[in-house]
Amino acid sequence: MLLTELDSLDTKDLTPKGVSQTDSPDWSPDGRRLVFAARLRFEETDNSEILVVDTQTPSTARGPLNLSAHESDDFDPRWSSDGSAVVFASLRTGTSLLFEVEATGGVARPVSVHHSHDMAHAMRPQPFSQASSLSGLARSSNP
Repeated sequence: MLLTELDSLDTKDLTPKGVSQTDSPDWSPDGRRLVFAARLRFEETDNSEILVVDTQTPSTARGPLNLSAHESDDFDPRWSSDGSAVVFASLRTGTSLLFEVEATGGVARPVSVHHSHDMAHAMRPQPFSQASSLSGLARSSNP
């Protein structure tokens, strides 16, 4: 995953070690952090996790933070409007449902609980003073 500054055309690689594929990058509201789905290849593990990296920290000290840390595939991360949490889709229940986790890490909690599939969700921007992590959640479901 490459970051190119458009004014100078300087490019830096943001891909963490051990990541073979990245998908669905999303900038935090403050423009400092980048959350994305990443295929990890460690030992026998080969699944997609949700990682966040601080692009303002030097790469030698930057290590990615794994927000999902689960053996099932996790994908399509989106920042909450205030940047305090990340909502992502996961197959951990056997169907694609939405989960929320604090941006600093922790245990992901289910946002949707039903027998359908949640796909293509988006967080609605709100003024910081009115923002809450689940306010304005829109999602598309396949019955």
